[in-house]
Amino acid sequence: MKFFTFLLASVISVASYCQITITESDFADGGDTVIVSSSNDTSLDFNATGADFSWDFSMIDIETQRIDTFHDISGAEFLYQAVFNNGFTNPDYESDYFLPWSDVDFSMGQQIGLSIEDPVAFTKKSSTKIEGVGFGIKANGFSIPASSDTIDVKYELPMTFNDTWTSNSYTELDLNPAFDGIYLRYQQRTSVVDGWGQITTPFKTYDVVRVKSNIESQDSVFVNLFGGQWIELPVPASVEYSWFANGEKIPVFSIVTQDIGGETITSVEFRDKKRDFASISQSENLELSIFPNPTDSEFFIKTDQKVNSVQILDVSGKVVYNEMNPILTQAVSISDLKTGTYVLSLETESGKVNKLITKK
Repeated sequence: MKFFTFLLASVISVASYCQITITESDFADGGDTVIVSSSNDTSLDFNATGADFSWDFSMIDIETQRIDTFHDISGAEFLYQAVFNNGFTNPDYESDYFLPWSDVDFSMGQQIGLSIEDPVAFTKKSSTKIEGVGFGIKANGFSIPASSDTIDVKYELPMTFNDTWTSNSYTELDLNPAFDGIYLRYQQRTSVVDGWGQITTPFKTYDVVRVKSNIESQDSVFVNLFGGQWIELPVPASVEYSWFANGEKIPVFSIVTQDIGGETITSVEFRDKKRDFASISQSENLELSIFPNPTDSEFFIKTDQKVNSVQILDVSGKVVYNEMNPILTQAVSISDLKTGTYVLSLETESGKVNKLITKK
């Protein structure tokens, strides 16, 4: 009996620390929502890694939180769907979801009469890879999609320790007719799965594999003024360190660095739950009131803008209520929810807004 107990304990111990494999099912689908926390801690050790390794980031400070929604491609506007939701003529670009495109600063366009709004990036999932297939922007009010001539392979699947891949991608975004110009991006991505083991975050402990990706981008804009000229956009080279666990939709922890007099941390984010002490980032251009709040059964939403969707998330980030194109004169019932605090997330014309609601 003692031998059997020892053997069983040994099997459980080995199973707890075995190396995992990341597949398509471990990434987000269109419509998924997650809570992400960010930290301003720049002292983390991002170099330490290897086989059967343990990372402990449990004591980092939490600065802010946000809610990321992986917008289903079926909800994109017509011009975007014609390019990124058309399996008949564009099967290579048939996307699953889109997210805000945040790694380019378009503000300098104002100096030459170019206003860029709502930049988004489109992602395609398959059993063999996760791909960034193109972008979309609103330039001077015109929606412009741009599929990548050479597609960015973000992750090759299935993904396990010592896997490597490289990806050279190229995208040309013709700004006409909104503006007589062209935006170009050439990107080089070199990735390696350089570690596996367990990671502990302020949220929980996971079995993970770690991916290190070196990314170099060369961005430029052609402006047809004074005979035409190319303007190079400064996009510093970066390194992404991402820890992936089974079933978590996004990296459970990520660190981004840039070469600023040496490799310096510029971003720290992780999968999390709602924290009472941390603010959730949201649109600043929306007047919104929720009443009554707290409530034991239902509440009303009053706002000065059109609301495209209403979601309610519990503290773990799970969507417990979802409604598209709601009728705001009708009450939202939460009588079936357990007592506690929830996040109300609205998609509006000016962006996303989040509020805390309490079920009594």
